[in-house]
Amino acid sequence: MRAGAARSPEIKRLHDDALLRLAKYLDAKGFRVAANHIDWEGGMPESYGGVMPDLESSRGGANYYFEIETCESFLDEMATKSKLSVLSSNAKHSTYAVMFLNCRKGDRSFNGCRAFDKALLRWGLSGRVRSACYDTFSHRLFIDEEISPEEEPPVI
Repeated sequence: MRAGAARSPEIKRLHDDALLRLAKYLDAKGFRVAANHIDWEGGMPESYGGVMPDLESSRGGANYYFEIETCESFLDEMATKSKLSVLSSNAKHSTYAVMFLNCRKGDRSFNGCRAFDKALLRWGLSGRVRSACYDTFSHRLFIDEEISPEEEPPVI
């Protein structure tokens, strides 16, 4: 999927559902949240380097960008790498890419989170972009303790 290309209706629904769930989760945890693509009461995130993040949040002086990466968007590696490279270059923010767990390419299923972690290494972004994993079936978010200190992955 090229930057600015339209998502299929089903992928857009999954993306926006994950984004809304993440925004509500962070808001309930005391983060200030601004979200793109959804009608969010906290407004829209600020663009950085010409890139509009899916979600921008802050709490206690720490600032974060979140990008929801669907299986479809991840397969356009050039656009995904470019977007994450720009966002992660902002020294005032930590950047998270939230990848869908269950992916398909043709008739093959694969673990999107593992594939995404390998791509971050290949792109030289593994030290600059933190990865999180979202299970679209159980709605569990697998993310580091800086965001979610719970022992069990939260259902968002």
